[in-house]
Amino acid sequence: MPYTEEPSFRYPGVQCMSFKVLNTTYYFSDAATQFLNENDTVEAMLRAFSRGTAKCPTMTAIYGSKDIAKCLGGRNTRGRPEYSDPIYELSDKDQLELERIPEKAKQVYVEWSNDKEREFPYEEFKSHCIGKDGKRVPDYKWKKWQRILGGKRVIPLWASGSGLHTALMLPKGEADRIPETFRENEYQQYLLTGIVARSLEKSIGVSTGRAFYTLEMPLKLICKTSKGMHPGIRWTLADGLVVNNYYVKSHGRDKKSRKMPCSPLSAFTPMVPDWYSDSEWNGHGQWKSKARIAVRVSHLYGNDKRVPSELKAALEDLVSKIMSKKKKPKFPLQLIEDILSEVDPHRQSEEAEEIRKLLTHGSYSLQRYADKEADRIDKKGFSQGLSPNFVHSMDAYHMRTSIRELSESIEHLSFWPVHDAFGTHACDVPQMMLVVREKFLEMYQGRDLRYWLDYMVDESPGVEIDFDEDPLQVNDGPYGRINIKDSEEGEPGLKTMCSERGLPTSGLKAELVHRLKEYDAEQEGTTVDELYPPTMLRTLWDQSKTTLDISEVSDAGYLIA
Repeated sequence: MPYTEEPSFRYPGVQCMSFKVLNTTYYFSDAATQFLNENDTVEAMLRAFSRGTAKCPTMTAIYGSKDIAKCLGGRNTRGRPEYSDPIYELSDKDQLELERIPEKAKQVYVEWSNDKEREFPYEEFKSHCIGKDGKRVPDYKWKKWQRILGGKRVIPLWASGSGLHTALMLPKGEADRIPETFRENEYQQYLLTGIVARSLEKSIGVSTGRAFYTLEMPLKLICKTSKGMHPGIRWTLADGLVVNNYYVKSHGRDKKSRKMPCSPLSAFTPMVPDWYSDSEWNGHGQWKSKARIAVRVSHLYGNDKRVPSELKAALEDLVSKIMSKKKKPKFPLQLIEDILSEVDPHRQSEEAEEIRKLLTHGSYSLQRYADKEADRIDKKGFSQGLSPNFVHSMDAYHMRTSIRELSESIEHLSFWPVHDAFGTHACDVPQMMLVVREKFLEMYQGRDLRYWLDYMVDESPGVEIDFDEDPLQVNDGPYGRINIKDSEEGEPGLKTMCSERGLPTSGLKAELVHRLKEYDAEQEGTTVDELYPPTMLRTLWDQSKTTLDISEVSDAGYLIA
């Protein structure tokens, strides 16, 4: 629903409304006026909170995404951001992470840093990157530790096609100084991404009355009580279409190489040349590799008079670095192809053709799945996908029923559908608008949110919830955001709090929090639920106020738009 206190656009979270929420004018201006004059600051704010910038974050938020910053800074609003050079001081969070890195892993890094000419000892470093559970940490974690040990950090910048890159980095005219200013002050890109993201997140909630939050909370509880096994969470629409919210995850070479046949080392040895497959050849020990190809080219053509001197020099330098076994050089494909073109321009040489074929011998990742169903269940996708999938299923049902009805009343119907946007010939628009409204009303007649929640519980194996009695979310009061241990600033952690109250200090965080809440309730002479009331469905959503009066949701023009 529109936010009536200020003018708003079709997509909430823009301009006046965003400035009002979180006092964004102050935060944005405080950051921007350090390097922009007053007029440019106002212009930058208008661009940053334009409809074009706000559209993607709003739509992705409504369909379940929490990563608004990706829309603002990620390539084409969905990819990764650009990153700066590692020149910025470690953040407080990085400093805390630094303390968690095992000493043996730190020692490996220090020894390498004293001789950076040699290749980084990845395998040795990874073998010492052990987490609290005694197991090797995931790839993203050891890579993060490697970066932190370098003592500097990178910051995300606006990638091409991102919301803020389009708004602030593309000049609007010859006199536009805003793009160049942000290039020269790249740290401000990092700061403003956070400011705009927080503002949009808040304003989306205000504009929609936190409607998606109301939908998402009970659906997440359903997911939490399910193991995710097939058929997952199930519901059936009125036309008989059965929807299963079921997610499985695959893995590629980024996780493990076992049973991955499409890599150079997996090649059937009798099918490749001996010089390529031998464990050692001409003093080189890395078999079935691009480096071995370079050594072979040097062996065959290093002294060939047909090869120009500059290509010979580049090849000699490359092989010298390969044989030194220090820092691994990047394989120069173009150099090898240029040499082959010089010595065999008409592709007549068997030796040159043999090398050309091996240049395409790459490492390909196949998507594989765990043998046991429980191991391949994607719990994260299962939970995050239920809310948007439910919304999509209702949109699709509305579209199907509208098309069926119009097909019966309009001969040779021409219908243009995209998700929840419909179009037809001008002469049929009045009929389409009538049918779309009728089917929208019919879709929810006698089927409110509680109806669908109970239906999912009944239809989904292993899910048992009573929404009248079971809380959607436990209220941990002031203890929810407190760490188990004391903070660096000396703020007491949960263990210290328990100790001060004479309570046991063992157990997980949830156990410590529960003890403290019980203690507080006893001191107040009440129950935990009365002192810290949990979030119930009835407190989140009042069924008595549910209405199917479309005029209260939106005018017909907006609905059909």
